[in-house]
Amino acid sequence: WERYKRFYDRAAATARKLMPGVKVGVTGMFDGLRHGTGKRLQRLQETSDVVILTYYPLDGFEMRAPTTVAADFALMLEFAGARPLLLQEVGYSSSASNASDEARQAAFHMQAMAAWRRAGARIPFYNLFLLHDLDTAMCRKLAQYYELAHAPAFEALLCNLGLRRVDGVSRAAWQALFPGVE
Repeated sequence: WERYKRFYDRAAATARKLMPGVKVGVTGMFDGLRHGTGKRLQRLQETSDVVILTYYPLDGFEMRAPTTVAADFALMLEFAGARPLLLQEVGYSSSASNASDEARQAAFHMQAMAAWRRAGARIPFYNLFLLHDLDTAMCRKLAQYYELAHAPAFEALLCNLGLRRVDGVSRAAWQALFPGVE
């Protein structure tokens, strides 16, 4: 962490020197913020202009209830402080292997989008991840890359984040967020 912190601080200073006015940040995981790496992530933010997080409300590989969204957004905004919060990835699996289903995925996305709208300019970037599921081969490659090929629930998470299935069929979340759009 200390070596990475020194690297990041130097990289941030160099980026600002080469591109005056550029906003610099480093991506952290919401799950890490919740479970113990928050202090380390906070140290990285000391030289950041923006706070960048990925947001998948997980306990292990199980999706937490969509009702946690409001408290999660409050925690992320508190962590960001006066800096803008950029949500690099926002996702929720629809797989039973992740203690979820299509209705929970739809409820999550509706609540997350509502929380984003309430935050206004404090969250200027929100990237919904993914519109379409990844195919099984890609999920397996990613599970191997992350050294989690032994964790079927991780592969299920990767393969069921989309608002549409890999064959293009819309899930309930797509229909909830984009009514009437095929």
